[in-house]
Amino acid sequence: HEVAVQRMISCNSFNFGCAGGHAVAAAESIERFGMAHYWDLPYMCGGGSAVDHFVQTAAACEAAPWGGSEKTCSPQWSVDAWGFQGLYQVIGEFNMMSAIATASPLFAGMKCYMNFLQWAGGGVYRNIGGGVGGGGPG
Repeated sequence: HEVAVQRMISCNSFNFGCAGGHAVAAAESIERFGMAHYWDLPYMCGGGSAVDHFVQTAAACEAAPWGGSEKTCSPQWSVDAWGFQGLYQVIGEFNMMSAIATASPLFAGMKCYMNFLQWAGGGVYRNIGGGVGGGGPG
């Protein structure tokens, strides 16, 4: 089952939405509003496709609530069976390995440029092009 990204970008107090974000904003959204199924709250920006997020723009996606509505944050869409144990930060290789060894999820951020979504893979992404499209700290 896919988690509704629309809820996370529309329902967080940071109001980052389509302008970027981070795991703390996503965690805050999940803790306050719970997780929802993608099919109940589909992605509203990028023509409905996260892949086209930076290519297809819409006026509703230029500011909070980023394509969402009051319905987006409604508790009626929360899936109680999906658990969330919170978010914590680790620093250093040993601590990262320990987190993975205990079956904890691990994420990392990276700065992405506009051409990243068109990259076909096959090696290290080096072809930086266009403006910064999102990602971690610079």
